[in-house]
Amino acid sequence: LLYGYQLKKDAIDEEVVRMAAEEMGY
Repeated sequence: LLYGYQLKKDAIDEEVVRMAAEEMGY
């Protein structure tokens, strides 16, 4: 359960970084 949560957290963090990068024009 904890491992799956960590994977989901990493995926969400990556999605946030991707959206932020698009807003900044990268």
